[in-house]
Amino acid sequence: MMWNRRSSVSKSISIQLLEPIVFIGSNIETSPVIRGTVNINFQKSYILEKLQIDFNGLMKTEWKQAEKTKQNQQSIAASHLQLYPSSESALSPPLLLNSGSTRFSFEMPLSAGIPETISCSQVNVEYNITVSLYYKKDGSSLMHEEIKEPIVLARLPDSGMIAGENYPATIDSHKHFSNWCQYRITIDTKSAVLGSKLPLKIEIAPTVKELRLKQVFLQLVEKRVITPTEDNIDRTSQSVHFLYPAKGTMLSLPNRPLNQNWQGDCLYQIPDDKTISHSTQKYNNFRVSHLLLISLQISVPDSTNINSRHTTRTISFQTQIDLLDSHVAQLGDREFTKLPSYDCPISMEEIETLKRHGLGMECPPTYEESLLVI
Repeated sequence: MMWNRRSSVSKSISIQLLEPIVFIGSNIETSPVIRGTVNINFQKSYILEKLQIDFNGLMKTEWKQAEKTKQNQQSIAASHLQLYPSSESALSPPLLLNSGSTRFSFEMPLSAGIPETISCSQVNVEYNITVSLYYKKDGSSLMHEEIKEPIVLARLPDSGMIAGENYPATIDSHKHFSNWCQYRITIDTKSAVLGSKLPLKIEIAPTVKELRLKQVFLQLVEKRVITPTEDNIDRTSQSVHFLYPAKGTMLSLPNRPLNQNWQGDCLYQIPDDKTISHSTQKYNNFRVSHLLLISLQISVPDSTNINSRHTTRTISFQTQIDLLDSHVAQLGDREFTKLPSYDCPISMEEIETLKRHGLGMECPPTYEESLLVI
C-alpha cells in the first residue's frame, strides 16, 4: 500500500527552495534547515496583511495484529515561520506591494530527530511546506491564497571517520576458514544508493583438492519493524530480494578445480525504490534495515560416501548494509560530507612562508596577518 503526495497551485505566489532535497546528517540529533524564497507576483498593487510559512510532517504506519491489519496516522512535525509581519504580535504598518514580482527570503530550522522521508508497504513519512498569503485592496475584503509543495528529507550516509581520519567505510569479512578453503569477501562501501551498483570481490584459497566454485548468490533481506504507540510492541516483517550482476557485467567463475588461489569481482545491481525501501535510523515508531547475504556454492570430494564423487556445500557470509534514498545520488562524487582530519600538521614550506613574513609559531596569526601572507 503506497501513499501519493499532493501539491496545490496559486497564481500569485510561488516558492523556490534553495535545496529541493533537504539532506540531513547520519546523526539523529541533526537539525535540518529549509532555505528558500517566496515570490509574490501581483498584476495590480495590493496591501500585504500577512505572509507565513508552515512546515508539516505526517507519518502513516500499518501492521498486523491478531490476523487483522491496523493503521495509524499521526503528525510528527509542525513548524511555523511568520514572514510578515515579523511575529503574530508585531504591529507593522501596511505593506504596499506594487504590481510585479516581490521576493521574501527565508530560513526555517526544523526540529532535531524528525524521521527521513520514506514510502514503503508499512510506513510512509511525508513532509510539505505551505505558504499562506493574506492581502487586500483599499476598501476591499481580505483575500487569501496558499500554495503547498512536498519536500523530501534524505539522510546522508555515515562519513565513516575513525579517530579523526577519513578512512573509507567498507565491508570486509577478513580471512575466514572453512573445512575446504580460506575465503575473504570485500565490498568497497558500507552504504549504497538505491538503484546503484554494488562492487563485490571474492578471494578463495583452497585447502582441499578438487574444490570447485559452482555458484555465487547475493540476497538482500529487508527488515521492517513497526512499534505502535498504543502498546509499544515491535511488529517485525521482512522480504527477500535476489541481486543479479549489473547489465554488461558478469562474475567469471573458474571452469576447473581450484588448485591455486583465485579471486573474482563483479558489479551487482541494487533494485530501485519501486522494489525495496531505503534503510532508516531507529525512530520511536519504526525502523527499516537491510542485511546482505552472500552465498558461495562449492563442490568438494565426498569423503563419507564412496558412491558419490563430489558433494555440494554452501559457505555464507552476512553483513548489515545501509541502503540510501535514491535522492542521495544527486550528490554524485562530491565529498563535502567528509571533513578533513582535525590534526592537520603544517608543512615545512608553510612554516618558512610564515617566518618570512614575520609570523612565528608561538601563537596563531590574526585574521589581518593571515591576509598579508596570502
